[in-house]
Amino acid sequence: MVKEKRSVNYNNISFIIIITIVLSSCVSIVDIQRAVNRLDTIYADENRVILRKQGTRYFDVPHRQAMMTAKKALGRVNIMVIGVDDNNSVILGEKLLMKEDLTEEIRAAEEPRIKKVFVDEIGQLGKRAGLYVDGDILHIRLLVRRISAGESKVQFQRFWVEDTKSAERGYSTGEQIVPTALRLGLNEFWSAFEEELNSVKHSKPSEVQGDVSEPSKWRLPPE
Repeated sequence: MVKEKRSVNYNNISFIIIITIVLSSCVSIVDIQRAVNRLDTIYADENRVILRKQGTRYFDVPHRQAMMTAKKALGRVNIMVIGVDDNNSVILGEKLLMKEDLTEEIRAAEEPRIKKVFVDEIGQLGKRAGLYVDGDILHIRLLVRRISAGESKVQFQRFWVEDTKSAERGYSTGEQIVPTALRLGLNEFWSAFEEELNSVKHSKPSEVQGDVSEPSKWRLPPE
């Protein structure tokens, strides 16, 4: 495993928001957990579809270049690379979530249905449910696979949350990513990836290391 630190260039990349519910003592921890579990199931179904449609792209670049570009793109969206497998094809990354990761766009899209789920499960007090950043850690698993000498597949295999405060809180906030944040985060990553490819394309020969081909337009996987 290889650990490395990344500098941060973007400040508003949002992959996940943890749901923290501040409610009165009239609602039990069991009730809150039941509502969170239902929401987590809804998110899991939506996120599988999002990853299937937006989580994979093919690029006309050698594997080594795709791997290098993926690492740089993750750094640009504030995800620190913490490990690479022995075959140099799987990247593990993580991000400590901050308050600035919660954007108004995500709130507007997600909070109404969060409140609805909680009202259905625990009654009118569920209207107080909302999105908050609570110090949890986002983990990602990214596959970079060689398809041929000049083609690579880049695929997000999994996103999950390490709930660092479940014992203190008394309930788990689930493992799933807020779907709106996942969509936005994937778009930001692919934009960063393409920008990195373009920067290599326009670099002087002395600035480029290894086998680097001229990038062409990315492709989605076949249906």
